[in-house]
Amino acid sequence: MIMAPRTILMVGLHDGYARTLSADPGFAAYLLEEPSLYDPDRHPGVPPGRVVLAGYQQSTAFAEPVARLARTAGLHAAVPALEYGVHAAGQIARDHGLPYPGWTAVQACTDKGYLRRLLHDSGIAQPRWRLVQDAAEVKAFHEGRPIVLKPTNGRASEGVRRIDDPALSEAAWQDLMGLDSRLGYTAIRRAYRYIVEDLVIGDQVSVETLYRDGRPVFDNICLMRTGFGDYFPIMSVTVPAPLSPADHAASIAASHRLGRLLAVENGFIHSEWKIAGGAPYLIECAARVPGAFTPELVMHACRGWNMYDAQIRVLSGAPAPVAPAPDRIASITWFRVPPGTVTAVHGADVLTSHPSIVMSRLKVDVGDTVPVMRTGWDRVGYFACTGATWPEVQRVIDEVTTAVRIDVAAGDAR
Repeated sequence: MIMAPRTILMVGLHDGYARTLSADPGFAAYLLEEPSLYDPDRHPGVPPGRVVLAGYQQSTAFAEPVARLARTAGLHAAVPALEYGVHAAGQIARDHGLPYPGWTAVQACTDKGYLRRLLHDSGIAQPRWRLVQDAAEVKAFHEGRPIVLKPTNGRASEGVRRIDDPALSEAAWQDLMGLDSRLGYTAIRRAYRYIVEDLVIGDQVSVETLYRDGRPVFDNICLMRTGFGDYFPIMSVTVPAPLSPADHAASIAASHRLGRLLAVENGFIHSEWKIAGGAPYLIECAARVPGAFTPELVMHACRGWNMYDAQIRVLSGAPAPVAPAPDRIASITWFRVPPGTVTAVHGADVLTSHPSIVMSRLKVDVGDTVPVMRTGWDRVGYFACTGATWPEVQRVIDEVTTAVRIDVAAGDAR
């Protein structure tokens, strides 16, 4: 008996999900997209007849169009492809009785203020924090140590700013107020709330835990490097994280404790932590597969195991293959380039000739403008490599970052 394919609704477009769905005849890919963001040329993996155009970013306009889809084609999973799709995907799954992380997890993972309140007296370490409404409240929070100002509901380090000197609070606040004007690619003006917290100094890790029926069935730990000046774009990710056994165990235990607090039911929870004094401090978490090419790194480290596929299968109630233990190290590095106009690019041929490089991209050439690297969208290029050991991978990273240079002339980059 031939089974009809399962209807999988991506909330927002993600190439990793689109490729995974198109490669499996057991799934029929549909897309929920904001009308102002939809471009058929950018969405080749989903036929126009399978695209639902309706607002979902801080909107419930999607409810009736998705209900019609469920009546006509069935609906087996709502998959949050991007951060701004997490809340809508959770609401769709809840309303249609589909597997999902659970409503507490969805709320906590899309509102850092809600998350911080939940963590009180939970046994999970977190930085000192408060919600703020103006620059004066930011300045008053400062106690002589660096602090971090951010939206409670951003993505890709959007609007996240380090403040060392309280006298700079007003400038940082005004910079944050201009966030939407710099992020024109979203085409959606969002309502934000803002939070300020102490900067935690220590190794930063992310833990990706996959839950099925309330039980953790997979854990991955990445070592992350973030920060460029006063901002926090992710600049490198390594899978699996080269940590001490004690820090590895503490990170997994912290992720599982968070999962119990959030009553996670199904799907991935991606959480980011700073390890300070042997204790993981929760920085943020997300109810989705991580970005920063982490799933692609996991594929290289874990013999092809696909996080996108696992998420789709768990959220649609289908069997998912067990992940093999990692047998290689995979790491991605973004180039650190100051703002200005590109005057020369050196050594780019290494990105295609080096035998250990598995992915690479340079987004700029001579004459292009490099913006201030505030967010992940401002980064200008990357390469990913693999090796049998962390020292081997580190040698490759050193070789490539020495060979590839992007020269810039300082200018009025914004």
